[in-house]
Amino acid sequence: MSIQETGVVTGAAAEASADEVGKILKSGKTLKIKPRLTLSGEGGIYLKYSDPREPDVPKTIGVCSYTETLSGYSKVIITNDKVTVKENCC
Repeated sequence: MSIQETGVVTGAAAEASADEVGKILKSGKTLKIKPRLTLSGEGGIYLKYSDPREPDVPKTIGVCSYTETLSGYSKVIITNDKVTVKENCC
């Protein structure tokens, strides 16, 4: 699996930022990501990744549905069948 990017999704009036990750995650391994993001106002955080079975089809998931301060963390578990996100965002 290739973790490509993290970023901020905001409303039309706010600025968004993104951080390229560019790391390969091998099966059964754990990867901690500390993205360099900025946020003006409120927004959510996403993670873009690609599955080796479909490398040309990147997938994007929300890992923090709402934040004003870019603090906290999320735990993301990606399996062949599903994606589970446990948010602890502030």
